[in-house]
Amino acid sequence: MTNLFRVIFMTLISLMAGMASAQTPAATVVADMVRIDANGNLIASGNIDVFYENTTLKAEKIVYDQELDRISITGPLILIDETGNQLDADSGTLSRDLRDGILTSARLLMANQLELQAENIARTQGRFADLKQVAVTSCQTCNGRAPLWQIRAATVRHDTQAKQIYMTDAQLRLWGVPVIYVPWLRVPDPSLDRAQGFLEPSIKSTTLLGSGVKLPYFIPIGQDKDVTVTPYISDVTRTVELQYRQAFHRGTLTGRLVLSKDSIKPDDLRAHAKIWGDFELPRDYALNFTVEAVSDSRYLGDYYDDTRDAVRSHVSVTKTDAQTHREANLYHYRSLYEDNSTSPTMLTFNRFEHRLPMLVLGHPITISAEAMYSHRRSNLETLGRDTGRINSAFVWQARHTAAKGVRLGLDIQGRADLFFIEQDADYQDRILSVTTDMMGQIRWPWVGRIGQSQTMIEPVFQIGYGIRDKNNFPNEESTTAEFDQGNLLSLSRFPAPDRYERGLRAAWGLNMTTQNNQGIKIGGTIGQVWRQDALSDFSNSSGLQGTTSDLLLAGHITSARGINLVARSLWNMDLRTIKTEISGQYTGKRFNIDAGYSQLEIDAQENRLQSVQEWTIASGYKMTADWTISNDFRFDLDAKRFATAGLGLSYDAQCANIDFSVSRRFTESGTSPPQTTFGLGLRLKGFGTGRSTTQSQPSCGG
Repeated sequence: MTNLFRVIFMTLISLMAGMASAQTPAATVVADMVRIDANGNLIASGNIDVFYENTTLKAEKIVYDQELDRISITGPLILIDETGNQLDADSGTLSRDLRDGILTSARLLMANQLELQAENIARTQGRFADLKQVAVTSCQTCNGRAPLWQIRAATVRHDTQAKQIYMTDAQLRLWGVPVIYVPWLRVPDPSLDRAQGFLEPSIKSTTLLGSGVKLPYFIPIGQDKDVTVTPYISDVTRTVELQYRQAFHRGTLTGRLVLSKDSIKPDDLRAHAKIWGDFELPRDYALNFTVEAVSDSRYLGDYYDDTRDAVRSHVSVTKTDAQTHREANLYHYRSLYEDNSTSPTMLTFNRFEHRLPMLVLGHPITISAEAMYSHRRSNLETLGRDTGRINSAFVWQARHTAAKGVRLGLDIQGRADLFFIEQDADYQDRILSVTTDMMGQIRWPWVGRIGQSQTMIEPVFQIGYGIRDKNNFPNEESTTAEFDQGNLLSLSRFPAPDRYERGLRAAWGLNMTTQNNQGIKIGGTIGQVWRQDALSDFSNSSGLQGTTSDLLLAGHITSARGINLVARSLWNMDLRTIKTEISGQYTGKRFNIDAGYSQLEIDAQENRLQSVQEWTIASGYKMTADWTISNDFRFDLDAKRFATAGLGLSYDAQCANIDFSVSRRFTESGTSPPQTTFGLGLRLKGFGTGRSTTQSQPSCGG
C-alpha cells in the first residue's frame, strides 16, 4: 500500500478548496501517506515533496491548517526557492504558497556557495529572508574547527530581488579570531555579477610611500560600463585612482586616472593618466589606441616600480587578409629622463603589402609601399633633424623542387626609396635611392631515422648581388641590427630601408631537427654570412660587421613533459662569444620555472657603454593543494649584485585567497631611487563575482 500512497496525491486545489481561488496556481504533494483529520486539516507524512510554482519543499511531516491558512512543518526540512537557494531547518511554519513564514535552527545556502546559519529565518513578502544570530561563510569546516573566515552578525536580511545581503553588528573572524568589527555591512549575494560596493582590500607598504591600504569601490553604470574608485592612503601619500570601463558592440574602452598628493613632492599634484581601447571597424579593419601621460619622471617608479624611460601613445588601424596587409600608425613619445626636444617625439609609420599569386612565370610577386615621418621638437640644426621616407618595392619569388629533393629558389627585387631631411645641412633635402637585388638559394633536406628518432638535416646556401645608389642620408632607424636564424637568408639584414646591403654577398647554414617517440624535439642552426665589401653601418656586436660575419649558433629543445629551451649565440673568429641569449621554461604539476641568461658586449653604437651579463629566474612551487610559493629575480653577473628580487606566498583555498609578496628594486629607475615593496591581499570568495569552490555538503564546523 505504501507504493500506492507514494504517488502524486493530487493538487491542493481539490483537497483545500477554501485555501485558494480559481486563479491561484496549484500545488502538488507527493508523500508516503496523506490524510484529512476531523477538522479538515491536511496531514502528510513520510518522504514529502511539495511543489508550488518554482519552489520545492522536502520534509518528514506537514500539517496544513485550513482555518489559519498555514503549513506547520516537522523536519528536517529543505526548501529550494525559485533562485536555487537552499534553506535547511529543523522545523517551521510557512504560508500555503511557501513564500512567508518562520524556520528555526536554519541554514541558508546561496548559489551552492555562501552559507548562512541562524537561530531562525523569517521569510516575508516572498522577497526578504531575515535571520538572527547569524554565522556567514563560504568555507567548509570539519571536526568542529573554526572555518578560515566567518562573519558573525546580529541580524542579516537577504533581499532576493535586489540580490543584496545586509548585516548589522558584523564581525569578521579569521580562524575563529575576531579581526574587524563593522556596525553595518552590505554585500552582494553570489548570484550577482555586477554589484555596487567595496572590492577586496589590499595592504601595500614601500620604502618610498610607507604603509597604506587600498580599498576599491565598484560602481556599475548599466550593463555596459562601470567605474572603480580606489583610494590609497598611507603616511606619505593621499592617492585616488579612477578607472572607467565600457563595452561596445564592436570593442572596449578603458580609462585610468591616478592623482597623488605626497611628501615626496609636497608642492605638486602628481598624476598618471592612460586611455586605451580596441575596436572592430567596418570592412574588417581593427582600431587599437593608447594615450598615456605622467606628471613627472619619478611617478611611475615611485608608485608602480615601472622602469620605463619613456611613455608612448599610439593609434593604429590595421587589416590583414589572405593576400593583403594594411596598417597606419601614429606614435607620440615622451622621454622621462632626458631632453625630450632632441629625440623623436612624433612618428608615423604606414605600410601596404599585397601578394599577387602566380603572376610571372607561375610564381608570385609581392608589392609593398611604406611611408614614415619622424619629428623632433627642437629647432636646432642637426640635433632637431626631422626625417621622412616613402618606399616602394616588388619581390618576385620562384621556388622549385629538383631531383633528389633539392629545393631551388630565386628572389629578384626592385626598390625605389625617397628620403626627406629637414634641419640638417649635412644632407640634401630630398634624396632618391634605387635598389635592385638578385638572390639565389639551394636547400637540400635529408630525412631519415636514427634509432627511435626521425631526423632532418638541411644544408642551405645563398648567393646574391645588389646594386644601390651610394647616396648620403642619415641612419635614423637601422642603428641596431641583430643576426639570427630568421634573417640568415634575407635580402638585407638591416631592419629599415635607410640602410641596405649591397654588392656581392653569400650565406651558408645547416639546419637540423630530430624528434623521437616520446615527444622530445631538438633543433639547431649554424650559419655565417660573407660579403665582398665590409659595411660600416653594422655595429660591432651585431655579428654582421666586416666581410665575414660572426658564427651564428642557435638551438631549441621541447618536450611533451613541459620543457622548452631556446638558445642563440654569436661567436667571433677568435671563438669568443659576442652575444648570448638563453631562455628556458619548465611547467610541471607542482613546479614551474622560467629562466633566462643574456650576455652582451660593450657597443657604443648601440648606446651600451657597459657589458651586460645577467640571469633572470621566475619560479613557483605548489607546496600543498592550497599553498604556493613563488620567486623572481634578476642578477647582474658583472656587478655581482641583484637588480631586482621578489618573493610571493599565496594561499588559495575553497573559500578565500590570501596573497603576500615582497619585492626589491636595487637600482635607480631614472630619478626614482631603489625601493622595497610589501603587498598583502585578502579575497573572500562567495560574494558577487568572488566565486568559491562549490559547496556540495553543509559546513560541518562551528
